Order: sequence, then structure tokens, then C-alpha cells
Amino acid sequence: MQLAAVFFAAPFAAPFAAPFAAPFAALLAGCSGNADSAGGDSEPVYTPECDVEIDPCDNGAAWVRTCEWYPTIQAALDAADNGTTVHVCSGTHTESLALDGDVDGGCASGSTGDHSDEHINLNGDGSGVTIIDGTGGACGAVISVGDVDLDIAGITLTGGTGRPVDGGTVGGGIYGVGARLILSDVVIAGNHADLGGGLGLRDSEVKLTGSAVTSNSGLAGGGAELFDSGVLQSITSDWGEGPADNTPDDVVLAGATTQSSMWGSNASFTCDVATLSCAAD
Repeated sequence: MQLAAVFFAAPFAAPFAAPFAAPFAALLAGCSGNADSAGGDSEPVYTPECDVEIDPCDNGAAWVRTCEWYPTIQAALDAADNGTTVHVCSGTHTESLALDGDVDGGCASGSTGDHSDEHINLNGDGSGVTIIDGTGGACGAVISVGDVDLDIAGITLTGGTGRPVDGGTVGGGIYGVGARLILSDVVIAGNHADLGGGLGLRDSEVKLTGSAVTSNSGLAGGGAELFDSGVLQSITSDWGEGPADNTPDDVVLAGATTQSSMWGSNASFTCDVATLSCAAD
């Protein structure tokens, strides 16, 4: 692995001098609806007497408890309690999601909730069959995560264009501030943002196992960019090669000297903003 200095040329240097100056909750303001939420109700369909043989996915996009399903994934996240698992049905869901300490004003119209310092699981039926497509989403990133422990498994995140921050965009697939993420069988592909096409992370810790970050793009950190502090750990995960590679690089650590690195398939490594280094595990 080689490390090379990367510096932003004008006009991008100034807008990103302090890309995360605004509070995360404020950055969620103005997001008002998913691409597929028109006419949808955020209330669950709940029938206590329903037959447990009924498949909740015949009735909604996601479910939390038996006989309690929701028309959108965001609505299910809003209803989730600490330690809850939100089950995402197979298929393609056109949504951009927000999960932080102040979901009100987030990506789903009428969403409310406080998940600060909580642990939420977001599980699909497998990354090959459960897809969240952020195309046209009001919040840019497919998932925006604040001060939350979020475990994601069996889901593909695609179509994100990044959260608007200081005149640019950050984090196409996942935008995190103070987030703690564990990703298993998660594919982050086909996203774009100025910084961190796949993941744009500030003060966050991320662990990927058996996952893939491929075919994402940006001005820097096509796969991921980390700001201020935090750690990204990859365990036997695919960072793309050839046509599936992230462009212009896989991981960027933004600091006094911005460093970039390239990885390939089945890659195990740890990147630490504190030491401005990435090393194979």
C-alpha cells in the first residue's frame, strides 16, 4: 500500500475548510419527504388478532414486531426502541433515511423520535435482494446517522448523492457524525459525493465485515473519507478493482496532511484519523 498526499484545489478548498461546522441536527433540517412517500402514512398497520403466518412484507416496506409493519423504512426506524431490530423487506426501496438524536425534520415527512445513544439494528434479507436506493432522496445520502449505534446487515445502499455541507456534498452512501457503525453483508455501491462517495464520516467508528464498497466516486475519498477523528476497520471486504474500483481513491484521511490509499478485493485493514495512517491487518 502506498500513501500519497492529496490536496484540494480551488474552488473546493474553501467550502470544505470546515465541512462539518454545523450541528448534525441542523443539517437534517429541510429534508422533507422521501421519493416514494407521497400519499403514505407513517403509522403502523397493527392487528393484534392477526395470524402469525401472515408475511408483514406483503403489507409494507419494513416491520418491527409481529403484526406491526410500516409503509416506509423511515417510519419503522422512527418507531424503533433502543435495542430494536428493524427488518427491511426484500426488494428495492427508494428512500433516504435519517437516524440520529433528533429525527424530527429528517428525511421522512412527519418523522419523529429520539435515538441518541441508542442501539438500533437494520436488517435486510441479504445485500443481493434488499436494496435501499437513495435516488432523488431529499437528504442526499442514502442513510444519515448521528450519535447512534447502528448495525446494518444484508442490505445494498446505492443512488446516494451526499449530504449538502458548506456548498458541497459529503457521504453518498452513509453520512455519519459521531456514529458507531457495524456493517455485515452490506454493499455500498454506485454512490457519489464531493467528499466520501461511499461513506463520509466525522468522529465516527466503522467496522465492515464481509461487505463491499465499490463503484463509488467523488473528488476525493471515492470509497470513504474520514474527518476530525475516528477509525474505519475493514475485515475481508471488497474495495473494488478495475471497473468496480472507487474513484479517485478508496479511503482518504482528512487532516493536516490529507492521505489517500487504495485497496482491492478481500481487503483487511484499519485506517485511523488520529495517526493519519492505514495499515493492513
